[in-house]
Amino acid sequence: MPKKKKKAAKLREKKAYSYGVIFLDQITPPIPVNGRKPIEIDMTMDEALKLHLGLLQALTELNRLDRRSPMSRARGIRFSLYPDQNRMMIEQGSVQDNSAPR
Repeated sequence: MPKKKKKAAKLREKKAYSYGVIFLDQITPPIPVNGRKPIEIDMTMDEALKLHLGLLQALTELNRLDRRSPMSRARGIRFSLYPDQNRMMIEQGSVQDNSAPR
């Protein structure tokens, strides 16, 4: 009797509209929240590439720190949003929660 071939398992993929989720350490000053409606930030591809490069440079510099040190774990990335200018800035900052990843 011939062996039956197993069907190849279909690979699970993320939804096309989502590329991942991150959890923030803090938002200062607090943004008023009305239900579960998100705050959306739209940008052109050129601006998105600038965001990608800025984040990559900041993370590359942070990656040089020794993560075993509490002072190093207290460093992170800060996005400063200036709504009146439609501008966002990437910089290094300190974080409140420097425990293990969530």
